[in-house]
Amino acid sequence: MFLQHWDMPNPIGRLLRASLETLQLEIGCSGNPLIEPFDPMGQLATRCWMTSFWEGICAFGLQLQMDYPELQMPRENDRCIMTLAIHMQYRGDDLRSVNRCRISSCCIFLSDMASANGRVLDQTRGLQNVDYKSSSTYNFPIERPSQRDWDVWRGFWTSYCLPDGSLPCSLGKWKHTTHRQWEWFYSDGTDSLIQRSDGVIWQYRQCPDSASGRSTRSTRHYARVGQAKHDLPVDLRPTSVCCHSDTVTLESHGPDMAVEEPQDPDDF
Repeated sequence: MFLQHWDMPNPIGRLLRASLETLQLEIGCSGNPLIEPFDPMGQLATRCWMTSFWEGICAFGLQLQMDYPELQMPRENDRCIMTLAIHMQYRGDDLRSVNRCRISSCCIFLSDMASANGRVLDQTRGLQNVDYKSSSTYNFPIERPSQRDWDVWRGFWTSYCLPDGSLPCSLGKWKHTTHRQWEWFYSDGTDSLIQRSDGVIWQYRQCPDSASGRSTRSTRHYARVGQAKHDLPVDLRPTSVCCHSDTVTLESHGPDMAVEEPQDPDDF
């Protein structure tokens, strides 16, 4: 029945695709979830017909041949977060805790948690009691992690990162488009920051040093100068910042984003 109706332009075909794509986001894999090992990935999924079908495929050692698009790793050296957790021997309640926080943070890949330069974690990502729905083009399931879940999540990243807080392997250039919706961008040509927030585009300029009247170069502070009313700079790069009461500090900016056509977000 599954193969008969899969990807057909009818209500059952559309329901099967929606169920499988939801399962993919729920367990955090990059490809067809039905070819992932049910143990330990199955414990991350909501019990439903699709989950039972997946369990049966693995239990009987069946090989399912079907056309299913794979989410490409956005950056060089990128990996799926749940693959990292499983390789680090997270199982049972701890694995489910990591997954709940990952879903709440609207993340799939390591690049979804990394800073713009790909060397450290972005301190604005994966925080408790923050709504990240607008940070992704995908429609993630709703999760409300407990305090214990967040404690396990923070412990997971502490264990994964090096003692100085950097990633074990820095992320490289952008190879494919990302579902992550970056809020901040930097233009080297104009030395300005661009913020995309709630449908409004704001422009920031570097603050002069109050003591010398010159721009600060060691710590670069920027202040909002108003909405961007003209064409945006063509050299915008994703940027990590630290927000203060009336200024922002430039933490890092990354390489140019990939320019290929993005995947249709309606699929998720």
